[in-house]
Amino acid sequence: MRLATLASQALSTPAAAEEAAADLLAATCLRQIAGGNVIPALELTGNDNTFLSVQWAHITYYPLFQFDGESYRQYPIIAELGPLLGADIDPAGAVSWWLTRNPWLSARPADLLGTEREAEIRYAADQLAHDSW
Repeated sequence: MRLATLASQALSTPAAAEEAAADLLAATCLRQIAGGNVIPALELTGNDNTFLSVQWAHITYYPLFQFDGESYRQYPIIAELGPLLGADIDPAGAVSWWLTRNPWLSARPADLLGTEREAEIRYAADQLAHDSW
């Protein structure tokens, strides 16, 4: 079921308190992120505090999109934009931004990593952070 549908159902159910609906939505998002292309922290050596990560079922997961190939070398723009996207206070939200199609970019920001379009990624993140859309 699509995440938007789940959110709509959770918020429209009179018996569901707003907090319960928000918790359901957050849990669903984390399950989807953790169920995707991620590496558990146990498999990643030399953990860097700039890595984007999400917690699910007491395990820290690092989405693979942020790494260049199998070397697990993080794209510098990920660390650069982390604070702008609020990765420290809302890591799942920051990961979701990278993995959600951006209408201005006509692509998911994660799909543009390592390309000549990284300046556009910076611009899109800045627009979001400063509510300029």
